[in-house]
Amino acid sequence: MPRKPHSAIVDRLRHDLSSLVRESTEIRERCAATAQPKYYMSLYALLMGAFSQVDLLAALRAGTLETRGQTARMRKFLRDFTTHEADAIAHAVQLYRHTLMHTGRPRELLEKSTGRRRYFLLHWGRKGADEAAHFTVNEAGKLTLNLECLLEDIVSAFEGFAAEVDAERTIADNVEAAWSAVELQVLRT
Repeated sequence: MPRKPHSAIVDRLRHDLSSLVRESTEIRERCAATAQPKYYMSLYALLMGAFSQVDLLAALRAGTLETRGQTARMRKFLRDFTTHEADAIAHAVQLYRHTLMHTGRPRELLEKSTGRRRYFLLHWGRKGADEAAHFTVNEAGKLTLNLECLLEDIVSAFEGFAAEVDAERTIADNVEAAWSAVELQVLRT
């Protein structure tokens, strides 16, 4: 029986995600865990890489790489495939989507409707971090992310997504339809 086009796409996505996890682990274990300074720009870059995987998977699930609706798609993807609270997901996607990605560094967020300020605490991994605090927002508005656990979350979410692609023809069709835009982007001049 010939393989379906979406199977090859899922295999490629799995390979890319595995590479991100492997490289992140290597950097964390060899450099960042014991180094001074703590390689914070590398942590930011890997955090962006992790959330770009969420962005890609959410876009493929929806069948479009169009930027309109990107934030909502990413939030929905994480709500559907992880157990994290919606508030923490919204904070994390905002930190990635409109902060870290556009400025190269996370920064304090202001919730305009309430005036509440939101902060962040990023960790390389479990060592020296409170694992229970991962992907939570505390009462002071501080989001804690642990890259090691975040990547595990994304791998788990990916496997849920891959099962959905195999089980639901509409999702498989979306993945196949959007994949060409992943492989070839049109240059805007």
